[in-house]
Amino acid sequence: GSGAIGSPASRRRRLDWNVVLAGLSASFKARDVQQKTGKPMEQVYAGLSRWVKDKKVKKNSDGTYQKAAAVSAAQQKRG
Repeated sequence: GSGAIGSPASRRRRLDWNVVLAGLSASFKARDVQQKTGKPMEQVYAGLSRWVKDKKVKKNSDGTYQKAAAVSAAQQKRG
């Protein structure tokens, strides 16, 4: 099933990083982003650093990333 991925329209379109972020689990690795986007790792890290700067994700000490929404939800639960 090579659905939308192979279509020329999706390849020409600029990658929408918000859509990528929405499709990731609450906690993810840079490699997950790379597999989702098919981009080289340097572009993946550029996107990740933009998300961190925009407070969309938080980088954990173990090298994984966590969505900011997931972080605040977890804090409220503990409360």
